[in-house]
Amino acid sequence: MAPEVVAEAMRAYAEETNRLNRERRSMRDAWNAEFKKVVKDIDQIIDAITEGMFHPSMKDKMTALEAGDPQKPVAFGRL
Repeated sequence: MAPEVVAEAMRAYAEETNRLNRERRSMRDAWNAEFKKVVKDIDQIIDAITEGMFHPSMKDKMTALEAGDPQKPVAFGRL
C-alpha cells in the first residue's frame, strides 16, 4: 500500500475521531445543563411541599422530572 494512501487514511481517521469527540462533549454539556435545571425544579417542588403547599399537579410534574428521557445519560445520573 502506498505511504500517501496510508497517511491520508490515518489523517481522515484522526479527523473523524476528533469530530465525534467534539460532538460528544457538546451533547454532554447540554445534558448537564438540562440535568441542573431538573434538579433545581425538583428542589423547588420539595421546598414547596415542606412548606405545606401541595397540589396533585405537583406530583405529576415530579414524576415527569424524575423519569426524564431514558435516552439521555443524565436522566438517572449515568454521565
